Amino acid sequence: MTGPADRESIVVAKASAVRVRIPFRQPFRSAAGVFQQRDAWIVRLRDRDGYEGFGEASLAPADSARATDRLASAIGNAMDRIGSDGELAEWLAPPPALEDAASDGGEEPTGSTGDRAARAVRAAIEGAALDLGLVDLGVEAAAVVTLNATIGTEDHDASRAAAQVAVDHGYRCLKLKGGSERSTADLMRRIAAIREAVGPDVALRLDVNGAWDEATALERLAALAGLRLAYVEQPLPPGDPARLASLRHASGVRIAADESVASLTAARRLIAADAVDVLVVKPARVGGPGPATAIVRDALAADVGVTVSTLLETGIGLAAAARVAAALPDRGYAHGLATGDLLASDLLTSPLAVERGRLAVPEPGLRLDEGAVARWAVDHAGAPW
Repeated sequence: MTGPADRESIVVAKASAVRVRIPFRQPFRSAAGVFQQRDAWIVRLRDRDGYEGFGEASLAPADSARATDRLASAIGNAMDRIGSDGELAEWLAPPPALEDAASDGGEEPTGSTGDRAARAVRAAIEGAALDLGLVDLGVEAAAVVTLNATIGTEDHDASRAAAQVAVDHGYRCLKLKGGSERSTADLMRRIAAIREAVGPDVALRLDVNGAWDEATALERLAALAGLRLAYVEQPLPPGDPARLASLRHASGVRIAADESVASLTAARRLIAADAVDVLVVKPARVGGPGPATAIVRDALAADVGVTVSTLLETGIGLAAAARVAAALPDRGYAHGLATGDLLASDLLTSPLAVERGRLAVPEPGLRLDEGAVARWAVDHAGAPW
């Protein structure tokens, strides 16, 4: 990532944030639960010439009320500090504290919400600075990235039908949700039916969200080996890179980590442990575009793949993630960014549209749908919105 020649001189005239609570169009289901709405903070930075940039602070949908309260407090403190002098420098360099708090297992200690909140705030502020043109990821104008479609149901008939619809709409990579299947045989039948429906040339990924124990993972990965999956994502709960590495080498199936990639430090530990074939990098989780691109750099240097994804943010967070994906060398690789239409609104006047499985990456200068923001707003921080 590059930026202005003098990073210490980056200042803005105004900083404000609004908390929105936006319903999903349909209840969103994953191995972590069923969710009805998305809670996020939208940060607005305005420079001295009146130009604006927007970023988003989001936690995972399954995070606790304590975590979201901690995020609200952190957003308020950040808006106050920026509002006092307009200085952004501390937010545009990764503070060591955000990377040193992870446990030896590569994850934050249970209940450690402060670091997650700090990274979410940093992601929002850096995302807004990126949208304002104060930092640059080197993305070419009119860049387009390829996406995977997510098949959220585990019902056999519904998932087969949804997979066929996705392929008909131009997707060549499908992410299948898993983790709550009744048995290995049930999982095998569903994936085999999807493979039959979409043919041999469509890539299939399976996302388990850490729902399997080690014995179950070994059994199911062995059974899946013949179905040519692109990878199985987070087969074990996060927290133990060595255990994940053991599973990877025992199964012979390509393994991706998602929830385990909580920070730059966590990503580096996974790489060092030879635990993964692919890292699923969510800029909103790891601290923003800067730490995300650092993870990408380290992963590619170690011959580890990268899928850029989201925490189901609005169009503001999705735009930041798309800009990170567009900075990767292989733009034909499918990323997990086809999530904008899951929400009742993506908060943009021109929603980020996916066409034939591809997303045009927005240039700096997002245009916010102020009416939609007002409709879903539940709180605010900093200067008047």
